[in-house]
Amino acid sequence: LFVHICSFAGLMYYRSDFSDERIREELEMMCDDPGFEALLKRYKPSGLKNIAACFMLKSKMIPLYHFMCKGLYSSKK
Repeated sequence: LFVHICSFAGLMYYRSDFSDERIREELEMMCDDPGFEALLKRYKPSGLKNIAACFMLKSKMIPLYHFMCKGLYSSKK
């Protein structure tokens, strides 16, 4: 579920015309959601990208997560 949520966020935010500020705001709202926080606590990531993403989101390192996703998704427009 975590991977699908992050993939959806990548497709929605990074393939849209949203500004970087808007994307960061949306990610912050997602990370503040109690259901998403609970999901992050239960998720056991595998693979470097998922481990890094989970750590950054758990730690609310939104700017760093945003930078990583921008590199992963922006070039795939």
